[in-house]
Amino acid sequence: MSLFKKPFSFDEQVSATFAASLVTSPAVGAYLGAMYGDSLVIALASAIALLDIFFIMVAVPESLPEARHPEVHHVSKLSWEKADPFVVSSLTNAMPDKV
Repeated sequence: MSLFKKPFSFDEQVSATFAASLVTSPAVGAYLGAMYGDSLVIALASAIALLDIFFIMVAVPESLPEARHPEVHHVSKLSWEKADPFVVSSLTNAMPDKV
């Protein structure tokens, strides 16, 4: 057993950052709410959410393989049977490779 530990992996860093944000975000929100009011907290949270969406749209690559992309010109009709999440047959029709 080595006395030195390997450097943190990317997964460990992401997990640690996520855990730290779960602990600190409510405290920061409570502090800002007490100092400046709830409107600032709501505006700040909304701005961060919009920045997250923008980042995902710009920086995150498409993960769906080309073979699975839907055809642009093919428009399927949506029926209530296909939209009902409790109907098992609609799930087998929607995802035949998973059943």
